[in-house]
Amino acid sequence: MINNYLHKTFLTLSFFFIFVGFGFSQTLKQTKEITKKYNFEKLKELEISFEKDFYAEQNHAIRLAKQNGWPILYTDDDGTIHQLWKILNGKPIYIQTDNAAAAISTRANYMHNGGDLGLDVEGQGMTAYIWEVGGIGRVTHQEYDGAGGTDRLSIADGTSTLTSHAAHVTGTIIASGVQANAKGMAPQAKAIGYDATNDLSEATAAAANGMLLSNHSYGVPASSLTGADSWILGAYVQTSKNWDDLMYNAPYYLQVFSAGNDGDDEVSNSDPLGGNAAYDKLTTSKTAKNNLVVAAANDAVINGDGSLGSVARASFSSEGPTDDLRIKPDIMGNGVNLRSTFQNFDFAYGVYLVYLLVLVS
Repeated sequence: MINNYLHKTFLTLSFFFIFVGFGFSQTLKQTKEITKKYNFEKLKELEISFEKDFYAEQNHAIRLAKQNGWPILYTDDDGTIHQLWKILNGKPIYIQTDNAAAAISTRANYMHNGGDLGLDVEGQGMTAYIWEVGGIGRVTHQEYDGAGGTDRLSIADGTSTLTSHAAHVTGTIIASGVQANAKGMAPQAKAIGYDATNDLSEATAAAANGMLLSNHSYGVPASSLTGADSWILGAYVQTSKNWDDLMYNAPYYLQVFSAGNDGDDEVSNSDPLGGNAAYDKLTTSKTAKNNLVVAAANDAVINGDGSLGSVARASFSSEGPTDDLRIKPDIMGNGVNLRSTFQNFDFAYGVYLVYLLVLVS
């Protein structure tokens, strides 16, 4: 499927700039200020509940997978990572992985040191929390050093498996620009990496400790929700509500999710909203009310005077709206042919292309 080399949740970084501009950061003192009105008892209750529900569903899924010979984690021929999520109506459901160019398209480069606005807003003092399917980025990559400090990527959950997708997302966010065309949108920010397993409970704990932003470039593909399950496309389901419960109780925290890569799929939803198969393709977490869902766009065309010339959604990017007629996705960011960090070695870079993955050093 085209899906898998085209992640697009980089608009997290626009919010780095907003928060930094208003004087927010994540020092211990400021974290206490951010969270002082949080309902910690409720957040702890949610964390425990989410974890309990997750492992109950996962253990059930793994048991059936072993009985039926279903894989628990696998990478397909075009590099997409698939991880067993739960059992739905007796069948396995998997979540799957869904930069200078990115910064230009979102205008983040205007806020960087040397940009046209005369600012120096590069994510200083901020931390991006990154959940990814199957693994993490390479903590020793040269792009994770730089003006914002050395070793700016750390791992929170003991995950040691490295994946190109996690590395590419991490670089799009925090790469310092050792190679200029791979510079991230918050090149002085830090990042904390997690495997997507048990993401909701882990995010609840992190939010209670002051996390402001998290990035999630994965989701349930529409093709796994066909027939009797296609009602889930666009629906506000329990997973959507769970993320909203978290964000309601941690109001300074924002979860950012990719829209998905099902824009070209006009067959999976047997009863689309309004009867139009070109729409209604968002799944699970992407229909929450309080998060930010980001569609993928082709490179924006910027005029000589800095104004926006044109921008177009990438055809593979999933369309909304939700079934209750809310506008989703919320915004677009560049998600096509981005150069960023790779996991193979400390100076590896890659470009995500349709059907082709080019590794360069």
